[in-house]
Amino acid sequence: LKQITHLFPLCCTFRIFTSSSHKIIPPDQCSLFCTVQEVYTIYGMVSRILFTDTPNYIIQENIGESLLFEKTIIRMFFVLAPILLISSIGLAFYFFKYWGFIFLIVFPIIYFLYCAQSSRGSSRLANITYFLIFILVSNFFSDSYFRFTVLSSLAILSLWCHRFQYKLGGIFVGRIALRSPKAYQWLREMNVICLNSI
Repeated sequence: LKQITHLFPLCCTFRIFTSSSHKIIPPDQCSLFCTVQEVYTIYGMVSRILFTDTPNYIIQENIGESLLFEKTIIRMFFVLAPILLISSIGLAFYFFKYWGFIFLIVFPIIYFLYCAQSSRGSSRLANITYFLIFILVSNFFSDSYFRFTVLSSLAILSLWCHRFQYKLGGIFVGRIALRSPKAYQWLREMNVICLNSI
């Protein structure tokens, strides 16, 4: 994990309130004891790898708790994205016969280009979410273009799932670091989270 962080830009930031000795202070005690406000950045790619590639027993040994639930959710989106892509290509051949080869070429290119951007700090979930909602709604109002909207819905949903796993991974890492000082220290050591200067 440590070797990957320099290859990918930052994903998102979160704040941890600490005492002068850099011990995490519970949120309800911040007004009484907080002397330092630290801002941390979560690496999207590394947080995703933490949940998909790191064995749960290793995580449990280092942070003192199991992340099996979080790992299952992230892996679900990790697997669902290519399944939806393959399904959209299969439907393209079903709807358009030999013209499906066009989708066989175009969809994977779009998918891999989009995936390359999903782990970057500039990536946002909002735009693809709005686009996905628009395409899903259009399925109910466009009978003549139903085949195209169904294909588009599956393809865009696969892109959304791929990007969402990074965002969700960052959220999980942030919550784990906030609730567990031991996890916070380990995630710092593994460069999953990085202290920013404020």
